[in-house]
Amino acid sequence: VLEFLPMPTAGHQLLLGFLYGLFREACANLGRPCPLFAPVPVRVSAERYREPDLVLPRTPLTGETREIDAADLVVEIVSADANSRRRDHVDKRRE
Repeated sequence: VLEFLPMPTAGHQLLLGFLYGLFREACANLGRPCPLFAPVPVRVSAERYREPDLVLPRTPLTGETREIDAADLVVEIVSADANSRRRDHVDKRRE
């Protein structure tokens, strides 16, 4: 299935930046791996990846890491688009 997704809005980007700052500070204080923001592939099955808006990797990453196999938290900022809501609330959550 080929999907053409709408570009993120400025509000989406501002919210992502705010959340990233909060998680980065918390992870630094707790000695946890640094959060990453999209685009970064996260494996959800043997042959499928998603690119969440924000991800907290389970293990420390190197500068050469290309994908994340295990995450403690993934964050998806849901847009007002009805198709996006279904994909974010149903499909992505299931995966």
